[in-house]
Amino acid sequence: TEQAQVAIVHSIMHWFAYLDPTATRAEKMKAAVDAAARLAPDAPETHLALGAYQYRVHLNWPGALAEFRQAEQDLPNDAQLSFWLAITQRRLGRWGESLGYFERSLALNPRDYATVQNYSGFLLVLRRWEQASSVNSRLLGYFPGESGLIADQDEAQFALTGDREAFARALEQLPADSTDPDTTSARTGAALIRGDWAAADRILSETRLKVLGDFAGNNVIYNPVAFLRAQVAWWRGDRDAARRLAGEAAAFYRAGKWNTRQLPWVRMRLAQIAAWAGRDEEAVREAEAALADMMAQDVYDASLLRQCIGEIFLVLDRRENALAVLRQMMNEPCDLSPNEIRIDPLWSRLKDDPRFEEILRSAKPL
Repeated sequence: TEQAQVAIVHSIMHWFAYLDPTATRAEKMKAAVDAAARLAPDAPETHLALGAYQYRVHLNWPGALAEFRQAEQDLPNDAQLSFWLAITQRRLGRWGESLGYFERSLALNPRDYATVQNYSGFLLVLRRWEQASSVNSRLLGYFPGESGLIADQDEAQFALTGDREAFARALEQLPADSTDPDTTSARTGAALIRGDWAAADRILSETRLKVLGDFAGNNVIYNPVAFLRAQVAWWRGDRDAARRLAGEAAAFYRAGKWNTRQLPWVRMRLAQIAAWAGRDEEAVREAEAALADMMAQDVYDASLLRQCIGEIFLVLDRRENALAVLRQMMNEPCDLSPNEIRIDPLWSRLKDDPRFEEILRSAKPL
């Protein structure tokens, strides 16, 4: 029904940091869902909309799955529904079931970019790099010049080859997109791969943008440029600049109106800021609380958030804690491949410990 599709559009707007993740948008979705339920209570499209509401507003993955299963009885070959089933199974930590639904959705409609983008990124965090490279080569035929897919392809190649300079050059050549028209994130990433902190800070200080996504491409929240500059300043050893910029970033996070999904990420950012400022106990306490909140909310995002607590342990020189976190990261989905970890300015501090390479070599596709 029309109202069901209106609800789906509102759900997209509400989900992404760069669109409209506000209570007002959630209310608009609820109104559309209620209208669909009133007009066609038994329609499979209504169950699809109800599931999307449970998923993107209430973060109720079992409730969403129940609605999608109900819709599936009457829509067994619907690409959109297969996509929703894929991302819901992923939130529940069912990696194999999720991949199966992604592949079914793509078989039904290979030109749906939401499915393409999610499937590509999911293969990467599951460490299925050869499969990701092959899939992206094919999908770029449908979406030539799409920066997200090209970036995924570059990341897969670096995971497979470890060619650091080729990875940096590839990032510099990424096309712009609507959220980053000057390719600030890509150019900064290239500078960081080369260990050129001065170049990274220059790019960030000159950008016209006030906020950017994480270097890892997280779209749950956007970070103020001051946070990313503070991170770079800390890496280059300029502690005074790191504290000053981190203070600006902390004010941004504390002033924000964050929804439930965003709060654990914001809390982790404030924990990172505390670590840079040398407030060790606060940093660890807040980081562990942020990760616990996320574990209770979303097993998939918790696996991606975990690397942040490891980085906090490294800032605080708690190497044993960091190694324990790294071992967990290599046994679950992870934004960083072993080759990315080897060149990371924080994680590479562990390279003098033989357990570091042993852990990285133990990583297997999920």
